[in-house]
Amino acid sequence: MNESREPRGRRQVLGDVLRYGALGLLGLVGGRLLDKAKRGNGPLHPDEKCVSRGLCRGCRALAGCRSPQADLFRRSRKEA
Repeated sequence: MNESREPRGRRQVLGDVLRYGALGLLGLVGGRLLDKAKRGNGPLHPDEKCVSRGLCRGCRALAGCRSPQADLFRRSRKEA
């Protein structure tokens, strides 16, 4: 096991840094996309932004939206 390792050049080190950096970035982006796909179209928490600019009528994400405004809108539609 006495293998002599040749010193790595700057190009090899820079190539490794860029390769593993790109791999990490790809992992982060992929994880974010999977998380977004799992959540669906609408906001899940009241802190998240509305996809329909506060207009619940006709919103494609109304069924899965848990914002307080969406809850009020759904309740008012059931009463009417």
